[in-house]
Amino acid sequence: MALPEAIALTLLAALPAFINLASERIFEEEKALLIRAGALLALPGVILACRRRGAPLLHHTVVLAFGALTATLLVAAIAAAAPHDAWVGAYLRRHGIFTWLALAVVFAAMCTTAGTPTGRARLLGATVLGSIWPSCYALLQRVGVDPVSWIASTERAGSTFGNPIFLGGYLAVLLPLTAVLARRKRIAVPLLVLQLAALAATASRGPFVAVVAGLFVFGVVSAWSAPRGRAIAIAALVLAAVTASALAAFPSARPAPVTRMLDPSAGTGRIRVVIWKGVLTLMAHRGPRLWIGYGPESLHHVFPPYYAPEIGALEGTDAIPDRAHNEWLDTFVTAGLAGLVFEIAFFVATIVAAVRVPDPAMRAALTAASVAHIVEIQFGIATVVTRLLFLTVAAIAVGFATHAPDPVAAARAVPRGVSRRRAAAAIGDQRIAPPGIPWRWLALAALTGALSPLLSTFASIGQGAVRSGTADALVEYLATASLGTPLAYGAILAAAFALAWSIADAARPAAQAWLLGGCAVAGILAAVPVSITPSRADVFSKAAAAFESRQQWTEAAIAYGEAARLQPGQGYYQTGLGRSLTQGAIPLAPAARDARFRAAREAFERAEAMDPSDPDHPRHLASLARIQAWTLAEASRAEPLAEADRLYAHAIQLAPGLPALWVERAHADLEGGRQAQAMEKLRRAFALDAERRDAWLLWGEVQRSQRNLAAALAAYDRVLGRTPFDVDALRGRAIVLAELDRPDEAIATVNRLLQIEPADPVSLALRDRLSGRVPLSGQPRR
Repeated sequence: MALPEAIALTLLAALPAFINLASERIFEEEKALLIRAGALLALPGVILACRRRGAPLLHHTVVLAFGALTATLLVAAIAAAAPHDAWVGAYLRRHGIFTWLALAVVFAAMCTTAGTPTGRARLLGATVLGSIWPSCYALLQRVGVDPVSWIASTERAGSTFGNPIFLGGYLAVLLPLTAVLARRKRIAVPLLVLQLAALAATASRGPFVAVVAGLFVFGVVSAWSAPRGRAIAIAALVLAAVTASALAAFPSARPAPVTRMLDPSAGTGRIRVVIWKGVLTLMAHRGPRLWIGYGPESLHHVFPPYYAPEIGALEGTDAIPDRAHNEWLDTFVTAGLAGLVFEIAFFVATIVAAVRVPDPAMRAALTAASVAHIVEIQFGIATVVTRLLFLTVAAIAVGFATHAPDPVAAARAVPRGVSRRRAAAAIGDQRIAPPGIPWRWLALAALTGALSPLLSTFASIGQGAVRSGTADALVEYLATASLGTPLAYGAILAAAFALAWSIADAARPAAQAWLLGGCAVAGILAAVPVSITPSRADVFSKAAAAFESRQQWTEAAIAYGEAARLQPGQGYYQTGLGRSLTQGAIPLAPAARDARFRAAREAFERAEAMDPSDPDHPRHLASLARIQAWTLAEASRAEPLAEADRLYAHAIQLAPGLPALWVERAHADLEGGRQAQAMEKLRRAFALDAERRDAWLLWGEVQRSQRNLAAALAAYDRVLGRTPFDVDALRGRAIVLAELDRPDEAIATVNRLLQIEPADPVSLALRDRLSGRVPLSGQPRR
């Protein structure tokens, strides 16, 4: 019966630090998979524990509200617009209903644990210990000392969360809990300072606002609990309301840093506002979907028709948002008005339960942590770690209201001279657990999470390169590298079992021990397809992406193919397979090339069948048709280019506000010699985004093909006005200047280009032509 508690404590201590360097999705996705594996092991013990605790737990308001929310999410998943992602989780997050149910299992384990003072102390200790390495790592990143060369900038630390907003949201909830522990144990004071420094290293707005809100609530609740403190608390509330109203009514009165941080008209604040408007438009007048939503992980599938080009212009990417960056709007899309009502009810019930906690310090900490989490996720994204942390807060609040016999307290109360066995029999058990909090075992769990990068890559250390060039040898090589995932899981499991042994409160009857042991083995076996296999597939996908970056198309296709074999329902791998097959087919002989193109088309079509609402799938098929046309004789290009146009039209129908689709469709028109149609498509792109770089570059090329050289030069200059070192714009400008017989300006532009790319063949050829070393025949094209 100690295993569920041990798994919950291990996850609290290890999950924040857990990352898998061997996989492609290193951070959030791997944490979601790990919590699923832990829940499978804890489930049998949770069922037995809940049967023993019975009514007090099931009748608590917080548990009832959480159960209602879970039931609503299940209904939404059953009727989901994208069933696979709703249940299994989208590739980018893996926050499907399986992950939510895993959180529910761990929440139940924590509720049974929190019924005793010792259990609550263990939960608090594990939570605080789990923050040590993520906080230290954030500071290392901030000062530029990082053992891993991440692509992201170190100006804002993301630590083991991979994102500064995620890390900040975690710390915002954790700080009040650490503060109450520091009040009881002074050794936790340096850790509180460490967490504050790590929060500053994230430089995130949403978490900052959440910390301020949590700090204010902490002070108000603490004052309310003090003798004659209610007047002070009410005065603080009134002062805060007046200050907030003044800042809202008079923006000029805000301090400059606060104005920049809260400005909704620029930067990420504007992005959020645009996404929120799109989500509200999506959900308006949606019939039954207004009440039950589209299911978990559904926004990416249903948002494309409401995509605003301003999002891409501000973010610098054409990706469709997969989150609304507001928890209530996300829940609105996921589970409709019913889910939104039950989630708000769950939040309110948790705050009310926290306010009713008899311990004044814990009351203030739990209330502040709850408010900080609720505020933060209205500006960011709830991660599995922050959800787990909030559920810990809720479980501790529930535990104060649903007391249970404390075997540790009973052990401490045993009179001198009375045997442990007789004392155990007096409270209904056969053995008494060792008293206190098992700090060394909790520290071991936290250390295991911190060592997860080494454990996940241990299998590939010293492996060397592939010993032969066969596909089987490559698959064997990558399969060996992927064994780091079960090794990391095994280490976390071992830490959980060690912790369970240290906190076990009684020896169980043999029949029950066999039952629990068998269920544990079944849980381990079930974790393989649920958690380990998806992670191993990502190891193959990461290798494939590396092969792609080196243009090793055959190896990339093999790796993506193996990832797709391990996870046949994941369209991301099918898309990667089609992309690699397409690029690898170009240099082949016609017969082999056509066979590769057919295989690529099949992969793209499989991906499209998995998610017909994603505009990227017809977009990939259209790109394949354009590449096929490029490999054919000019007289045979009409049919594939017509197919590309049809596919682009379908993609635009799915996402009419995505400018990139109009630009690519214009490319297909130009490749087919239809300059007028290309210009019309580009005008549509400009209507969506007047400063889009690729649209202006293509406009310059279309104008040059029609000999409108002045217009072409103006297009390239417009791009260079925003990005002075744009290689494509410099190259196009040099060519146009040469055609305008302005050699001095053309040579000056070529020299600027050669400073950026000294070996650019087009620039070198153009320079030779302008200097008279070669005849003036031929025009190098971009």
